Formats: sequence, C-alpha cells, structure tokens
Amino acid sequence: MVAGTVSGTAEWSRPRATHAEVTVGFGTDDTTVQVRSVTTTVANRTELTLANALVDTRLQFLTAGEADDLSVAADGRTRTYDRTVTVTVTLYAGDQDTETVAADVPVEIVVTNEPGNSEESGGSNAGAT
Repeated sequence: MVAGTVSGTAEWSRPRATHAEVTVGFGTDDTTVQVRSVTTTVANRTELTLANALVDTRLQFLTAGEADDLSVAADGRTRTYDRTVTVTVTLYAGDQDTETVAADVPVEIVVTNEPGNSEESGGSNAGAT
C-alpha cells in the first residue's frame, strides 16, 4: 500500500461560492486516478482548509496490485518513483461552476527491498518499505 496525507489551504479570489467539490488525484504525467472526492459548504468564503473538507486526510493512493508496480527485484536495492498528488477545488454558486483552483504536488516514493533471511520456512522475507 502507498498512503499519505493531504494538508494545506485552498484560496480563491471571488467570495461568491456556496459550496465546493474537492478532488484528490494521484499518478504520473500520463495517468492520474481519483483517490477521493467530497463536496463541502464554503458559504461565500475565500479559503478552505483541506483537512476540514477531507475529514480524514490520510489517503490510500495505491493498494494491492497497483502498489506491486512499484517494486525492486534485487535484495538490498532501493528505487525512487516520482508521482504527483493533484488537488482540485471547484467552486459553485448554486449549480453554476464559478471558479477552479488546482495544485499539483510532486512526491517521491522510495522503495527498498530489504534482504531476507532463510530460517525455518526456507523462504525469503524480503519486503518493500
């Protein structure tokens, strides 16, 4: 599993929005997958604390087979993967889209294949950290 937290504040210029849709994506330049989307009231403000909007800021970006794509085959080796977390806040006044604020944050995922040892089972216990 690859997980992380999202924090910070989104700010915009026009205080006429009633609610906002906050979308968090994760991926590469070629492919981004939506991780979470929530709608929250902004009541004519010009900023939104992401922790308040998302409630739980710890997000799972990749699980199971998706996380397996970030692997290191050789024991004792480390590899760094570059990905991007995208946060988009779309503001609405009623049903009308009034403004969109977005930020792309580059992240590095460091994967290390820890050398295993052969004990009772005879298998390796190598794992990514």
